[in-house]
Amino acid sequence: MNKCYSHNEEDFFPDYNTAIDYAVENFQLDNPGFSGETELELFEADRVENTISQFLGSSIADILAETACDSDDGGEAAEAWASKIIQNSQLIQKTVKNALEDWANLTRNQPNFFGVKNIRPIVAKIKFDNGGFWEEIVV
Repeated sequence: MNKCYSHNEEDFFPDYNTAIDYAVENFQLDNPGFSGETELELFEADRVENTISQFLGSSIADILAETACDSDDGGEAAEAWASKIIQNSQLIQKTVKNALEDWANLTRNQPNFFGVKNIRPIVAKIKFDNGGFWEEIVV
C-alpha cells in the first residue's frame, strides 16, 4: 500500500517533500528568524485509492424502477417492467459498475483523489541557518 503525508493531519499529499515543505513554511511563519535545530510533527498514512464505481450508489435498478413507475407513460406495464428490473438488480448493478470502470480506465478518468487510513505521527528533525534556509537531519 502506498503512503501519503500531511503537515496538519487534514491535507495529505502523495509525497513526503510537499508535506515537509508546508510544515517548515508554517514553522517559519510562527518563528521568524529562528536558527538551530527543531523537530516538526508530520503525519504518515496509508493511501487508499478510489475508483469510479465506489461512487455509483447502492442500486441503479431501484432508481430505474421508481422513475418508470413515477412516469405518466407506462401504468401497469411500467410496474411489471419495474418488477423485472428489481429482480435483476444485482446483475444490473454489476454491469453498470463494470461499464463505468472500463470507461474510466479507457479515458483515464479514475478519481485523482485518495482516502487515508492508519494515520500516525512522525517526526522530522530540521536544521535552520541564519538565512532561513533549512535541511532535514536524517539520523
